[in-house]
Amino acid sequence: MKEALSPRETYYHTVARNLFLNQEFFKILDTFSQEHIPLIPLKGIALIQKIFPDIGSRYIGDIDLLVKPDDVLSSAKLLNELGYFNLSRYCFNPEKPYSVYLNSMPFSKPAKIPSFVHLHWHLLNATIPLFMYKIPMDEVWQSAEPERNQGREMLMLEPHHLVVYLSVHAFKHSFNKISLFRDIQKAIDCYSDRLDWKAISKVASHWGATLPLYYSSYLTSKILKADIPEHVLSTIKPKKISKAGHRAGSLISGDQLGTHKLVYPLYLDMLEGSSSKIKFVFLSLFPPPEQLRQICSVNSKYLLFGYYLKRLGNVLVRLLQE
Repeated sequence: MKEALSPRETYYHTVARNLFLNQEFFKILDTFSQEHIPLIPLKGIALIQKIFPDIGSRYIGDIDLLVKPDDVLSSAKLLNELGYFNLSRYCFNPEKPYSVYLNSMPFSKPAKIPSFVHLHWHLLNATIPLFMYKIPMDEVWQSAEPERNQGREMLMLEPHHLVVYLSVHAFKHSFNKISLFRDIQKAIDCYSDRLDWKAISKVASHWGATLPLYYSSYLTSKILKADIPEHVLSTIKPKKISKAGHRAGSLISGDQLGTHKLVYPLYLDMLEGSSSKIKFVFLSLFPPPEQLRQICSVNSKYLLFGYYLKRLGNVLVRLLQE
């Protein structure tokens, strides 16, 4: 049985891993630049470029990259040439690129320190149907800003978009890691001289993400004492929340972060009308076969049937636990 690493050892392990993955990212960035394929780094690999100046202070799991739908197939080919192989059997459809479920392909490169790339073509990426969001990807690309790091120019999410995106991401994961709040706090601190909370609120409203922005901002303020004005929280707090939503909100404010049962009632609160709510529940249980193939990475129709039963069973178990 391995002994747990000390904080000092953990820090240097993170530094070594992040340096390696950052060099892998730079290789990908250089290759894509040569082929005139724009990309935007997301999550950890993006945050260490500027927001976390100490490369060991933010662990990186994967290299998350956003490309335009027209560039997905070319990007996948370039990743193959760089030694990455596709971990999914999913076949990207350029005629219908966007999905309310997953919008990414995973790649892996075997090495002493294995590196994984998630190639995204939309900011949404989930195994449940997030059709309540309306993120205008053309605006995301048009607003992206060039940054320079180690002599390289790269596009980054515009700061107001970044704060809302990190909030949506934290919400999706039921706030299951303190690092999700730290990402939001560091982004706010980094761009404090430029951030306009009215503009952030406007972006969130435009994306259909006001409720995720509220809970993410409230918890980041509460847990990490982030500099988020109280009047801002009051402004973006939803005026109408269901009883189930109130219960989920009270659990979120307590000590039960990271459990899926927190998020589902709040997603329902984001939807107008009973038909939309029924649609969300049904599509959560029974995604279309082509989507389930991507989610589970299987082709057999018999295995798909088994996965449908498994999803239904998981929901029933959660309901019984209630």
